[in-house]
Amino acid sequence: MRKYILIGILFFAMISTQAQKAIKPMNIDGKDVYALSLINTEFDIIKWVDLTDEQINNSKTVEGRLTQFIKDLPTTDFDALMTRDGKSALLMKYKVNNEETSCRLVSGFAKDVYFLSVPSKQYKIIEARKLTVEEIHLPFNKIVKNNINYEGLKFDGIIISSDKVEYIVYK
Repeated sequence: MRKYILIGILFFAMISTQAQKAIKPMNIDGKDVYALSLINTEFDIIKWVDLTDEQINNSKTVEGRLTQFIKDLPTTDFDALMTRDGKSALLMKYKVNNEETSCRLVSGFAKDVYFLSVPSKQYKIIEARKLTVEEIHLPFNKIVKNNINYEGLKFDGIIISSDKVEYIVYK
């Protein structure tokens, strides 16, 4: 009997841990954006595209960088884009058009990173700071590396959106 209880507790713990890893991508102009995250929905690759230096350098926010990029594309026949660095992107079309899309975090950072996305698990913001213009123009993974180590603050992850970084703890 104890064995079944232990298995049940471990199963519940595993589900709870995975729930905090599931995230909702940001939607910009009707397109889902997977920045530093991995898509959970099946898709077809449409095209690989690059942002121009002008698009990057004229951006005032991280979100604005991708908004301008999406508006400048010659095609609108895609459902989502995925980028790791914010300088190039993969345009994708969902195989099945879902109203609810989700993605998961990429590993490789010391904490959970929600870049242009939010956790599906409840959280509390414990600290926030503005990104500098210079940071906004950096590749996305460098923005994370510049902000992931915060001495003296205990946090579970960071949310990077628009022009700010929010340090969070899970509830």
